Amino acid sequence: MPNNTNKILDRAGLTAEFLLQKEFENRQYANPAYSMRAFAKHLGMSAASVSNIFRGKQDLSFKSAQKICSKIFKDPKDQKIFLELANKYYPSAIQHLDEFEIISDWYNNSILESLTIPKYSNTKSLGLLAQHLGIDSSLVEESVKKLEKIGYISTENGKIKINNFESRTANDISNLSIKMYHKQMLERSKQAVDDPVEKREFQSMTFALPSKDFPKFKNKIRNFISELARNLSETEDSDQVYSLNIGMFEMLERKEKIN
Repeated sequence: MPNNTNKILDRAGLTAEFLLQKEFENRQYANPAYSMRAFAKHLGMSAASVSNIFRGKQDLSFKSAQKICSKIFKDPKDQKIFLELANKYYPSAIQHLDEFEIISDWYNNSILESLTIPKYSNTKSLGLLAQHLGIDSSLVEESVKKLEKIGYISTENGKIKINNFESRTANDISNLSIKMYHKQMLERSKQAVDDPVEKREFQSMTFALPSKDFPKFKNKIRNFISELARNLSETEDSDQVYSLNIGMFEMLERKEKIN
């Protein structure tokens, strides 16, 4: 994920400009060759305007937001959030910028889990953690600051401690950040397919099912994840961080074409 120092990230609350930039970053993450010019062309905007928005020199107008929202968000709820933010109205979002970023960027969860491993649980070890995650050290340092700010961790004399916390994921803002996170993890999964077989496990199946039974199977998946989480909470001497991603979705009558 690009390490941006743009002014847009320094704003106090969640903004439409911020969401626009996060979408660009996600596309760059999936395709490092993806340029701002290509993104601007996709949106039907000039590259200069997009650049100025990302640098905090220009606000995204509500009129422009109306034109581009369907090009970056498919879910009507996400489009609604984007337009309300562009119209400078979404007060419930203002308090959740830090948590939004923590949820939406893949590396934050990996950093949080890594901090439970003794060799990474010290502020002097953050450079080593960055090296092992394959990201810039400034991203790890910034992530640790945000994790501490929202109460997920605490530091004392250089020692990092994981706190008991409850992550809020019920509202539309959090749902949007989770979608961004899942898109990034799917990209990580694509990379991991080429890992040695003894270091990864991939399984897949395609099946026909009455659509009315879909909620029942969703619950089975969620119950499995909950049980796994309970078992993992009892483990000790962890020395590696793993990612488990389970997806179940419809294959027929999809709007987009699949190559």
